[in-house]
Amino acid sequence: MSTNTQPLMIEFTKVRHKIIEAIENTSKDILGINESVTLLDGFVSSPYTTKLSNDFVLGGPFVPMVMLVGNATGRIYFFSYKFLVKEDRGNNE
Repeated sequence: MSTNTQPLMIEFTKVRHKIIEAIENTSKDILGINESVTLLDGFVSSPYTTKLSNDFVLGGPFVPMVMLVGNATGRIYFFSYKFLVKEDRGNNE
């Protein structure tokens, strides 16, 4: 049995078209967007934890996301990458 020990690597420039296509093909009611938006060219991430404390923790699990910025309001919309591009598992084609 062969196991892949390479870390998952997804380059934004190679999947940008998939993200735009997913945003265009998803109902604006589901996304909650009522204005024209601009896609930030890169990924953002949000760490999460199962415990709260007053310690500052570096590393750990995170949610990879894309960010859209409302052109009229400046409102920021975050969407998990996995929600938008469900089939992508590191294939940059």
